[in-house]
Amino acid sequence: MKAHGIPLRGLDGAITRVLVVDCEYESADLLRVALEKGFDYEVQVTTSVFEAGLLARQTRPHVIFLDTGIPGMDARQMRQALRADPELVATRVVAVERQMDADLVQQRMSEGFEACMAKPYHLGTVVRTIEEATDIVS
Repeated sequence: MKAHGIPLRGLDGAITRVLVVDCEYESADLLRVALEKGFDYEVQVTTSVFEAGLLARQTRPHVIFLDTGIPGMDARQMRQALRADPELVATRVVAVERQMDADLVQQRMSEGFEACMAKPYHLGTVVRTIEEATDIVS
């Protein structure tokens, strides 16, 4: 479809939904503003793991950016909980790391994350990650 110029964004009748779960609200909110204004994504932001679970269930995001450094959260358990929810089985989850190396990327991928990126957020990288995650057919 994409190869023939047919847009895939919003294939389910809505715009692309993104959830950013980050302990640094200000940077996550700046990312939200940039994604909503520049790319027409619907973006929710939270700093709470509990609220992330609720928002994920309510909004069924296409992509979740999950800061793995949130205090009190086990990234592997959070990913497993999201995967176990039948409503979120198609959601792509990206691990967001403060410091990243090849071993950590391999660990996160083995835990079920679809991608891994380092902080600080770079808008181009975030958009590319969203587009790749939501690319149903190349």
